[in-house]
Amino acid sequence: MPGDGYDNDRKPFDNNERGRIFENGSDRFFRDRENGYVHHSRIYEHGKDRIQFDKVKEDRGQTYSIEDKSGRIGGEKDVKQLEVVRALIEKGEVHHHLLRSVDGETISKPAKELIDGLVRDYPDNFTHQIISREDAREIWSRGLEREPAPQLELPGVGEQARQQKERQREARQLEKERQERTRVPEKEQRARDKELARSVDSRELNAKREQLRVDVAEQARKMAEARQKGQAVELEKIRESHTRLTKDLADIREIERAKAREMIRGAGLGREPAQEMERHLEQNREEQRKDVTRELGEIGSTIAREDDRRHERETVEKQREQVREVRERAVREGVPREVMQVLEVGRLQPGEQPRVREEHREHDDHRAREAARERERVAERERERARGREQY
Repeated sequence: MPGDGYDNDRKPFDNNERGRIFENGSDRFFRDRENGYVHHSRIYEHGKDRIQFDKVKEDRGQTYSIEDKSGRIGGEKDVKQLEVVRALIEKGEVHHHLLRSVDGETISKPAKELIDGLVRDYPDNFTHQIISREDAREIWSRGLEREPAPQLELPGVGEQARQQKERQREARQLEKERQERTRVPEKEQRARDKELARSVDSRELNAKREQLRVDVAEQARKMAEARQKGQAVELEKIRESHTRLTKDLADIREIERAKAREMIRGAGLGREPAQEMERHLEQNREEQRKDVTRELGEIGSTIAREDDRRHERETVEKQREQVREVRERAVREGVPREVMQVLEVGRLQPGEQPRVREEHREHDDHRAREAARERERVAERERERARGREQY
């Protein structure tokens, strides 16, 4: 209810951000994309009104639409959309419309009358799904995972940022796998699930899970041991291992999903109960192996961190090489050494960070004064040489 965890989760965001985050989260929570829905596919018209649904699916000449509402329902746009939904259902342009809203959020009287009328008059073509606030928080959390990571600048949060990127990478990978499955026609998907589910029995699948757990734990142990001993990690070997382990995890997930779908189809459940059961089964599986995914994410973070360090080292070395080239060119062109020294005084050295702390200011001022005096001495010597040439 207002003032609870769900309400607090949404407070920092404006209305557009709230809608986008909730829509993306519900897509993952209810597996809409996997079930053939696409975002904002077309505009629907009725008279002068033109509306667009969050998600639409075209299946055998019939149109299915979904609208996700994370908060209040009752604005002028909401009422107009419900009126157009009724007209589209009456004309047969939309076979079924699903309206999702969150329990406890306000619905205005005009909007409620339209919703109640649709439920009463078109029970087979209109569904109003009320989401519990607990599930709404989970949807919100999943939607946030698809948001760009914020720029973290406070001390000590670099590792958290890398872990966040790794979680987002994992989320993108899962989404990619789901999208790949949605491209397969339903009949072909059923055949593929059946074949995949029977290719590995339960004993073999458990063995694969256990082997993955052991391999990930062993890789994490080796990395921790290397850090404790102050040894450099063998980055390419770790990268190769991480790629292999990530693929193994993806393969296991694919088999698990195929087996789950086969079991659910055999139970003869309706579309929405089947989706709900599949979601709970996957959530339970991920909970059971959260130590594996956490350690695999930490390995990925280590790779990213080492890549950053290597890039920094290469950048510093490139800068040093440029300095060497400048010096060698100066020697070839006969630039006096003292001139080069003046030019280099105060120059930021390769890999050196600008210093702004108070204790360095006096030293920097001294270097600046010495540089000025050196420039004056060089200029004076040049003037003396010039006068000598004039005498001859």
